[in-house]
Amino acid sequence: MSTHQDMAGASPHPGLQADLSPMGRSESDTLPLPHGERVGVRGTPLLKVENLSKTFILHLRDGARLPVVDGAGFALNAGECVALGGPSGAGKSSLLKMVYGNYRVDAGAILVSDGDETVDVAAAEPRRLMRLRATTMGYVSQFLRVIPRVSALDVVAEPLVGDGVAREEARARAGHLLARLNLPERLWALPPATFSGGEQQRVNIARGLIAHRPLLLMDEPTASLDAANRAVVIALIEEKKRAGVGILGIFHDAEVRDAVCDRVIDVTQFAAAA
Repeated sequence: MSTHQDMAGASPHPGLQADLSPMGRSESDTLPLPHGERVGVRGTPLLKVENLSKTFILHLRDGARLPVVDGAGFALNAGECVALGGPSGAGKSSLLKMVYGNYRVDAGAILVSDGDETVDVAAAEPRRLMRLRATTMGYVSQFLRVIPRVSALDVVAEPLVGDGVAREEARARAGHLLARLNLPERLWALPPATFSGGEQQRVNIARGLIAHRPLLLMDEPTASLDAANRAVVIALIEEKKRAGVGILGIFHDAEVRDAVCDRVIDVTQFAAAA
């Protein structure tokens, strides 16, 4: 793993779209996935962030301004895992949430390759953003937020059902993944709200990884896991990388970061002036 400052070039959007468009690929270049699904060519640009800036306005503090990042730029390719690094408060989680579209940006572009299109998350309409999340961009957060009283098995299976997989097959694949993550079968029929923090995180990881998305965002996926289950998550991330998935994440666990990440982007280089 190499650690360095990654900055995207200052090209205009048409050039970025050309960089991200799927051109010159042959069928043999694509990477096969289980169940006949396919993602992009390894090394193909999936995400390009350019000149991104964000300041929070604290309305309950008389409009005080809290700068987060200024001029952030980096790129992510298919088949690689890139970590956002830096101390607490440097803006790692904010950057990840901006890429996913949970936070609005003040300036800049977040360009995601979506088949034959390039979508600017920073400017996309809500329905386009929801469609992008449904087909292209997955997210594994630190905390599990699900509908109460739904079983862990159905929580994990739901993304596959949304993709059109038959419910019984989706549940079978969910059970296989939960077993790999060492969640006891006796818990599968129970709602995850009753689980421990580590058990909930394993359900969260299974839900985030079960469906194939070319771009995957991960926010501290192993924070509550023991060594054995961290090793399982490392193996699952490596499988995603081999399948051509591009991963952008926050990994405070140095062992996990060193095992899965190809590069680390130091977000302190994007610090905004106070």
